[in-house]
Amino acid sequence: MKIFILILILLAGIIPLAAYTISGQTNLIDSPVEGAVLELYSQQPHMNNSLIDVVYSDDSGFYTFEIIEPGMYYVAAIIESPVYQSLFYDNVANPCQAAPIQVNNMHPVYSDIDFEFQPTIPSGNNTLSGEVLNLNGNAVEAAKLVLHHVQYSHPWMSPFITYSDSNGNYLLENLPDGEYLLSVRHQSYYRYFYNGASSWMQADEILLENGALVNIDIVLEANEDYIVSGIVSDSQSGLPLEAAQIFAFSQTGHQSNCGNGGGNFPTAVTDETGFYELYVSAGLYHFMALDPQTNSVIFYENAATPISATWLEVNGNLENIDFQLNANAGGEYSISGTLTHSGNPSNPIPLLAVAVSSDEDWEETVMADNFNGGYIIPDLPSDSYYVYGFSPTALPTYYEDAINFEEAVLVDLQSNINGIDIVLHAAQENGYNECTGIVSDEIGNPVTNATVAFVDAFGNVHDYAFTDQNGEYFAPALGSLNYTALATKTFYASDSILLPVYGNQTWDFVLSATSTDAENNLIFNDLLIPVAAYPNPFNPVTTIKFDLPAFSNHTLIEIFNTRGQKVYRKMMSDLPAGSHSISWQAQDDEDRNLGSGIYLLMITADEFLGKTKLLLLK
Repeated sequence: MKIFILILILLAGIIPLAAYTISGQTNLIDSPVEGAVLELYSQQPHMNNSLIDVVYSDDSGFYTFEIIEPGMYYVAAIIESPVYQSLFYDNVANPCQAAPIQVNNMHPVYSDIDFEFQPTIPSGNNTLSGEVLNLNGNAVEAAKLVLHHVQYSHPWMSPFITYSDSNGNYLLENLPDGEYLLSVRHQSYYRYFYNGASSWMQADEILLENGALVNIDIVLEANEDYIVSGIVSDSQSGLPLEAAQIFAFSQTGHQSNCGNGGGNFPTAVTDETGFYELYVSAGLYHFMALDPQTNSVIFYENAATPISATWLEVNGNLENIDFQLNANAGGEYSISGTLTHSGNPSNPIPLLAVAVSSDEDWEETVMADNFNGGYIIPDLPSDSYYVYGFSPTALPTYYEDAINFEEAVLVDLQSNINGIDIVLHAAQENGYNECTGIVSDEIGNPVTNATVAFVDAFGNVHDYAFTDQNGEYFAPALGSLNYTALATKTFYASDSILLPVYGNQTWDFVLSATSTDAENNLIFNDLLIPVAAYPNPFNPVTTIKFDLPAFSNHTLIEIFNTRGQKVYRKMMSDLPAGSHSISWQAQDDEDRNLGSGIYLLMITADEFLGKTKLLLLK
């Protein structure tokens, strides 16, 4: 008996057990909050790479973290409804003021790390009003005024927004006490920051308190317009196309188009000779031509899709920007469905449906119907296709509902296919922090037309940007939060990181070109690896079993979280055909414990592929 007890004592010193816990309650006034996101950090939450676990509150608002190692920890809580809020223990909005929790043998358990959220943005009695004018003293209608509370002063992130009326007047009422930053945007004018500053960083703060009635008149300086001109013709007949439409999409289009309802883009229509003149301000643009009779679309230099389009810099008049429309692939099949913006089928914003074959032999873009969102991509050869939706005011989204190319589902086209429906979502753009950087490939070449997105714990996109010809991006509307920053592009392996944004940030990404064979996404039965996990759900260990149909030179096991981040990777060589198994202890590649949730397991063995989902319940 003594020997048995001694063995248990020795084992207790060897086997890591979850000896420490941090737990608490998430409340909205006195009601529990179910589904709140709780994040555990090993450093202050605004530091890079310090997130170590994520859990969700249950239906009683309760959460708990199981911790292996003693140390200093920080906890953050986030809710999405009724208004997006982020708090750090002990109920502060500023991560620099987060209270540390010292976990050790003297204090192994903390059970009162609670969070109290507010039901709405508190109503105040302050008012901000004035006029928006141009340099000639004329009223500017439909200017968008965005008023942000100063960083960290409140846990909510939503700014106050209004538009100037036909007389140039604007009014913001019931504002809580605090210091604010103001910007004004209109497509025909340079962006304005109070008080005539060039950016948020230089803008003066506006103090509102004790029922203040503050009047601020704003004078906007008009952009200088340049003329872009050219000819649009039919690629098959060579004849000029009358009534073709030309669009100019700015690199920062979703950040600068700000009329009511958004989507006010420079457009032009060709005359009977196919000639057009388009007026645009200085900037970087994609230029696109549309035949409204066929909904056929082409970009400048005969690029078939927005991801292969060439950026053109406008700093003067441009001529000979020509287009040839209605190229035909000679195929016999079509892909169709609906493409909607935020669930709204009727939309004045251009919505594009794009199909790209998995071998990159063919790509095609069409415009969706502005009234019902319907689209049809005709004349496609038999092949497998990636299909995605594109809009200058929304993040590109692949079928089905993937913003990450690596999560896109291929459409195997052997006959006409309908029901390929895609919903695009506008970014929240609820902050004033900026993130800049470069996206390049593995040898340092810039990757143009990549998408960089900033996603919160609920999967909401807060801002996004497209890279220019130098691989540079600029995301200027981020609230103070920890984001999953994702860089992605068709036929590239994506790159992502947990990035804290509490002020202006810079981050570079590296994308790796992928094989275009697409076995990773389109699985045929004869190439399928049977995969199973026991137990599943599990905590904290599961055994992954898989059967190889043939000898494999290289067998790669990868596990991804629901944000698309790779958390585990294991490579095995020279495995014979037959059954194999490994154990996984719910740890990442750095032996850090992972939080509860769904994980995607992928096994690649030469040309074979297997997938399954794992559910970790703590």
